[in-house]
Amino acid sequence: MATPKVLIVDDDPNIIYLCKKLLRAAGLDVCGVGRGQEAIQLCRQTAFDLLLLDFKMPDLDGLEVLRQVRQIQPDVAAIFITGYGTMETAVEAMRLGAQEFMLKPFEGDVLMAKVQQVLAHRQESAAVVRGNLRTMSLTSIVSINCNEGNQAHLTIWHDGQRADIFFDSGSIVHIALDDHEGEEVIYEILTWEEGTFELRQDVPPPKRTVTTPWSALLLEGLRRIDEQSAPASGEVALDEWEIGPETEFTPGLEPESEGKEVKQMAKLDDLLKEMVGEIPGFVAAAVIGTDGLAIAEHSADPAFSVETASAQLALIMKLVQRSANLVNVGEVEDNLITTDTSYILTRSLGDGSYFLGIAADKAAASLGNVRLMARQFADDLWKAIPKRGRR
Repeated sequence: MATPKVLIVDDDPNIIYLCKKLLRAAGLDVCGVGRGQEAIQLCRQTAFDLLLLDFKMPDLDGLEVLRQVRQIQPDVAAIFITGYGTMETAVEAMRLGAQEFMLKPFEGDVLMAKVQQVLAHRQESAAVVRGNLRTMSLTSIVSINCNEGNQAHLTIWHDGQRADIFFDSGSIVHIALDDHEGEEVIYEILTWEEGTFELRQDVPPPKRTVTTPWSALLLEGLRRIDEQSAPASGEVALDEWEIGPETEFTPGLEPESEGKEVKQMAKLDDLLKEMVGEIPGFVAAAVIGTDGLAIAEHSADPAFSVETASAQLALIMKLVQRSANLVNVGEVEDNLITTDTSYILTRSLGDGSYFLGIAADKAAASLGNVRLMARQFADDLWKAIPKRGRR
């Protein structure tokens, strides 16, 4: 059997020296370079089994190096070693097929264990990604696999428990936690902030126990987490719509007649039309509840699915606010997603129970204009939303 070849790519010569010494002592064929372009050129000449990549380098970052090397050597394994790990870089590394993540400084025995583990599993027929929930959250793993339409098996270990999630064609189709199965299981798993995971691609599901769309499952799970973590309060949520015989309205909030509600919805619709008329390159806009349902919408593209986008944007806003809460930076006012073709801006309305979502063509729109219109119309849109309270 040929000796595995390892390429170390890091602008720190001390890291290269340390890794070379450890890996060569284990009998591996090792070389190292300090720049991304050098690594890419070397990979054009030599086939490697494993790359040890730094995220931050002077010319190309580790993610771009891996992207380009994958075009040359699609099956090469990768471990990222960095002092600058973030959720965004970890998500992108996973997309590219990185097997492990290590934060500097690291112990030599930890490096050897990870390298040996990755090389031992490299020949497995299914692609395998391993990681820690502190590096990548469950919501991120689910979003990646569903958005990319993967067929995969995710196993998570936490505090002596094992959970299994199966994906197929962009959906969650089966969930199991020890002896329990079905949709309710994910609400328990979403509370896990610690644990390890293993993701195997191209593994068919053994059965179907889930029918709810994945974004709806995550939204409901995040809602339950928020509800459990919220302090006890007598306040009434303004986005509750169910009215029954036990209904009592909060002081100062009178019951609204059906006619008044219709007028408010018409006003909301008119405001949305007025706003989008001021946005060159407008694609779609909607006022969306935190449950992912749009109560007012407009689209310039018949092929654009506002319903699908609303559920996705609600999930994104939930995740962004949770991240902001974790680092204690206050309430999120807006969030921007920029793709190669579009701007997608979401802005919180009022008390945060609704938000405004705007999609615009990047080639025709001005980001400053999109942000300005969202800010100018935010208060009026919030005031036009019918609000009811219940006990």
